Amino acid sequence: RAKGLAGGEVVLSGKVSSQFVSSVLLSAPYAQSPVVLRVPEAVSQQYIEMTLKLMSTFGVQVERVGTTEYRVPRGVYTNPPALDVEADASSATYPLAIAAITGGDVTCEAIGSDSCQGDAAFHTLCEAVGCTVSQSAGETRVRGPPAGQRLRP
Repeated sequence: RAKGLAGGEVVLSGKVSSQFVSSVLLSAPYAQSPVVLRVPEAVSQQYIEMTLKLMSTFGVQVERVGTTEYRVPRGVYTNPPALDVEADASSATYPLAIAAITGGDVTCEAIGSDSCQGDAAFHTLCEAVGCTVSQSAGETRVRGPPAGQRLRP
């Protein structure tokens, strides 16, 4: 019979996927004692950052020690009065790329500079190949080059 997460020190590789790290972080407040999670190498730090931000939004403050250690207190999540769920930045790269390739103009409204997703910076690649781009806190716009102009290599 399972008795839940004991707590204490956990060392977890972040080489394979940040999802394992996030699952331990999200469940840690309900452990029998506080959790100290050590992740010597994390491949997707931005997704761990998203998890920490979400935990804070729901009332659990994780203490960070450098970029490899997370101290999670025991606690209970509380619902915030409102919550905006950010769009998937990876999925947003497709219409932005279509604009770049076709000379179109696309604005993705829920992915901007406030995002902690790595792919929210995709517009910088579009700019590097010759697109006109802009990004505010909450949206990203890409306009491909005019008809007859090619993208830069």
